[in-house]
Amino acid sequence: MPIVKYTCAIAPKGAPATEYAFDIPVTEQEMQLARDAKNPEHGKTMNAITTRGQKLVLEKRPTQKCWMCCQRAATRILTSPQWSFYDDGETKLFDAFAHPLCSRAACHANARRDIDTAREYIESIQPGTFNKRLDSCANCEQVDKARKLKCCGGCKIVFYCSRECQVEDWKARHKHDCKQMRENN
Repeated sequence: MPIVKYTCAIAPKGAPATEYAFDIPVTEQEMQLARDAKNPEHGKTMNAITTRGQKLVLEKRPTQKCWMCCQRAATRILTSPQWSFYDDGETKLFDAFAHPLCSRAACHANARRDIDTAREYIESIQPGTFNKRLDSCANCEQVDKARKLKCCGGCKIVFYCSRECQVEDWKARHKHDCKQMRENN
């Protein structure tokens, strides 16, 4: 079974980053999609692999607190961008600006602003650094420069460009997370 080398760097405020690395088993189809950035399913596949890696990071750090409120346990990791690249025949995925978060909407919004600010600063001094933005649909990753994305009515954390994307993501992933996010909010 093919694997993707997943790395996530978490740097507590004022401390050096700790990198967590895992080999994520993937199917042959996922590997093909992961290596084909022009395929419309590439972004969704990379998000699915990233989600599996982030769950492993949180299992390694069961006492991880939310970076924004520092009170609740982290239940997810917000990152952007995700870099995927190929080296020595291996597919690698790197999560940058990792923010462990609880499921409160306010923590998510504040972290999103922090990451946007960091991304914009780096992009201003080195254009073309990032190829993935936070102002994109959680399902299809379509960028909405005007930030007219609609948030999930349940958790108020996940954003979509259309009703169709929301329904597709609900069936594939979000229905398993939404209730927990809403209850922890």
